[in-house]
Amino acid sequence: MLQEDSPGEKFLAEGGFGRVYKSRKNDMAIIIKYVKGEVAKKYKEESKILESLNNGSIVGYKGTRQKGDQLGIEMEYCERGSLSECL
Repeated sequence: MLQEDSPGEKFLAEGGFGRVYKSRKNDMAIIIKYVKGEVAKKYKEESKILESLNNGSIVGYKGTRQKGDQLGIEMEYCERGSLSECL
């Protein structure tokens, strides 16, 4: 399937729960994971918890955004890839 980038968003990957894009927010690189349906409802609840976490050992939560019927979860971009790739 052809992935179209939204302005300011670069498509990175697609998984079972949604699509992941790289973008910028306040001059910082972030990733945005778009989910919809029941997964979006769950992430909306979890985002309230993520908002309260502030620890250098945890990837930082940067906010949420709406794109049509999808919820976008904004997190810090980790340049070195996934945790499993670093281990």
